[in-house]
Amino acid sequence: RIEADLRPRLRRDSSDRLDSDMMDESYNEISYSLKDENYERYIDDIIGNSFEYLLSEFSLNSSNSSDYYTPNEVSTLIAKLISSQKSRLESVYDPCCGSASLLLEINKELDCKFICGQELNASFYNIARENMILHNIHYKDFDIKQGDTLEQPQHLDYTFDAIVSQIPFNSRWSADRSFLDDVRFMDYNILPPHSKADYAFIQHMLYHLNDDGIMIVVAPHGVLFRAASEGKIRRMIVEEFNYLDAVIGLPANMFYSTNNPACMMIFKKNRDADADVLFIDASKGFDRTKLINYLQKEDISKIVSTYKFREEIGGYSHRASLDAIKRNDFNLNIPRYVDTYVEEKSIDAKKLVSKHKSISEEIKKVTKEIEETYKELNIENDLFR
Repeated sequence: RIEADLRPRLRRDSSDRLDSDMMDESYNEISYSLKDENYERYIDDIIGNSFEYLLSEFSLNSSNSSDYYTPNEVSTLIAKLISSQKSRLESVYDPCCGSASLLLEINKELDCKFICGQELNASFYNIARENMILHNIHYKDFDIKQGDTLEQPQHLDYTFDAIVSQIPFNSRWSADRSFLDDVRFMDYNILPPHSKADYAFIQHMLYHLNDDGIMIVVAPHGVLFRAASEGKIRRMIVEEFNYLDAVIGLPANMFYSTNNPACMMIFKKNRDADADVLFIDASKGFDRTKLINYLQKEDISKIVSTYKFREEIGGYSHRASLDAIKRNDFNLNIPRYVDTYVEEKSIDAKKLVSKHKSISEEIKKVTKEIEETYKELNIENDLFR
C-alpha cells in the first residue's frame, strides 16, 4: 500500500526535479494511512532504512541533490559525539535539514521527544517530512518548515538541547544591514560577508542553543581561518563567549558535493572559564570506495573516544588553551595545534657501509662455494669464467 502511494509520485518532471505538489499530496496520504495502522517496529525500520538507502543513492548519482543529504557515516559520528555528552534529548534542530537524514540518525541514537528542521528546497522539504513518517515519527513529534533559514526563520522562539547541521558550504546571503538589529546577530555588531554565509548559519544556530545544549556544525575549513568580519566573529565566539569546545578535521572527498575536506566544530554554552579547545586531526582515518571516502567504525570510535575523554594523542589530537589560540591570532587551522609531521629515521652511514661490506663478503664466500661444487661435479658454468 505504501509502495503504491510512493511509486507514481517519486517521479521527475520535465525539468528533472521532484514534483513538489505530488510530494505534498503523497505526504498527506502516507500520513493518513499510517496513523491508524499498527505496523510492527521492524517493518517501520525496513521501510525507513530502504528510503534512506534510496536517498543516499540518489544523492550519490545526482549533483543537484548532494547538498541535501548527509553521508551516513558523518551522521553516525555526529550522533555518537552527542550521545557521548548527553544521555537524553528533549529537542533537536537542523536549520538546513535537507532530507532530514541527520535528524533521524540523532533520533535513532537518543530518541528525541521533539524534532525540528527547516529546508529551503521545496522538494527536499517534502522528502524530509515523508522521511519522518516512514521512520515512524508521529506527525505531532516533528516540525519541519520550508523557507530560507537566515532570511525567514521559522523557529525563532525556540531553543534546543542539540543543534546539528551540514551547512551549505560557501553559500551566499543578503547580509543586509538590518540584520544588525536581529536578535541572532546583534551581539556581534558585525555581519558575515555577502559572499559567504557560513558564520551567519553558525550565529543563527548558537542563538537557538540551550545554555546546557550541544551544537555540531559540518563546515568548510575556511571557517577556521578566514579573516576580516569572519575572523572577528570567530574571535568573539572563542574568546568573549567561550562557546567553542572542539574542532575535528575530516578526510577529503567525503561529501557528494565537494572533494575538499570539511571540518566539524562543536559548541557548548556551559563551558568552564578556563576550558581548553580540543583539536582532532581525523583526516587520515578512512577507507575508500570508487566515488568517495568514508569513515570506518573504528575511525568513528576513535574520534568519539578522543572527544569524550579529551585525550591528547601525538599527531592526532591536542588540547589548546585560550592563550595558545590567542598567539595564533584566533586562526583555528588544525595543523597549528596538531603536529602531524613524522620525522624520518636518521641513517647511520658507518653502519650502512659496514653492513654493505659484510653482505658483499658473504656473497663472495657463497659464490666460491658454488664454484667449487660445480668443479667437483665436472660441471662448467659461464658464471665462473
